[in-house]
Amino acid sequence: MRILFVEQLGKNNWEYIYSAAKYMSKNHDITCYMSDSTPKNTGDYDFKIVYGFHGAYEGNFANKAKNYLKALVELKKFIKENKFDIIHFEWFSLPWIEWMYLKSLKKYAKIVVTVNDIIPFETRPLEMKSLSLIYKAADAILLHTTESMELFNQTFSTSAYKSVITAAFRDKSDYKKVDKIEARSKLAIPREKTVVLYFGTIRQSKGLDLLIKAFPKAVAKNRDLFLLGAGAFHAVDKEYYENLVKDNLNPEISKIDFKHIPDDMMKYYFSAADILCVPYREIYQSGIAQFGLIYDMPIIGSDLKRMSDMVQSGVNGETFPNEDIEALADVIVSLSSDSEKMKKYAEGSREISIRDFSVEERAKRTIAAYEVIEMSKTH
Repeated sequence: MRILFVEQLGKNNWEYIYSAAKYMSKNHDITCYMSDSTPKNTGDYDFKIVYGFHGAYEGNFANKAKNYLKALVELKKFIKENKFDIIHFEWFSLPWIEWMYLKSLKKYAKIVVTVNDIIPFETRPLEMKSLSLIYKAADAILLHTTESMELFNQTFSTSAYKSVITAAFRDKSDYKKVDKIEARSKLAIPREKTVVLYFGTIRQSKGLDLLIKAFPKAVAKNRDLFLLGAGAFHAVDKEYYENLVKDNLNPEISKIDFKHIPDDMMKYYFSAADILCVPYREIYQSGIAQFGLIYDMPIIGSDLKRMSDMVQSGVNGETFPNEDIEALADVIVSLSSDSEKMKKYAEGSREISIRDFSVEERAKRTIAAYEVIEMSKTH
């Protein structure tokens, strides 16, 4: 099969797409059509990478929209000039228009859509209706978990073929730890303390505010603790979080970098930390929790059902009741004070990442879904 992956956002799933394409390209002709803002990857691949969506994320909304629409026209021209069997989309920036765009592409190839967030966390006017039309236009819908499949079926109606492909986002073999002392020196944080990490986008659903409030309560019981945090703000009050840090933390027990962390720096944050904390209020899947698995980390997470495959209490981490600040503080203290349990959970994360979050397995399931809808051509 000739397969085209489209990832127009530039900084979301590009690493996963490259990892999956690495496995798929062994038996299929793969092209990855990426945003020109995607970090340029110099890996030795057996698939093609094309960069488009020029200027689609620059300037004000009007400028972005104009360039994005122009980019869609260029993408369609590229599709017409290169015959593909499958066109696979991951995200949509202007769904009010893109549902019509997808319908227009169906004359050239089968359309596959991976649904990452069943219900967007910041829903825009008429977005759900537009997404519904997108899913009706697709030939196949790919979902991460059986729970996501259940929610999707409750929320949307489509005759498209649906399949669960796992929530694997990253290939473990692509990530190597940095020596812990080197990583802590690089980030200028204490060498001797037990470091708890928060990493990723800062939005209300991710619960960083809960962790900031819980941490001084934990430090009062275990002075060996240090909080390392990093992430860019998204649709939240920046001053609220900055004031939370001023009121609850100090440089002796924390370092919070309110900014986007470049990909080449991520390894230092995960290598420097002893425990990953994902105190999410709501989630469909978590790429950050998967990084915790990849880096063999004990993980603390809220007791959300959709988190339970990545944070398994007693196996690779501990959970606390959603939004319970006192319970979060207690879990941080109990885990950080038990070195044997931390070793056990680190091994648990390693085993879960290999067994349940294999990009190779996800690639196999994705190809199987392609084959189902390709077979329908002859029926």
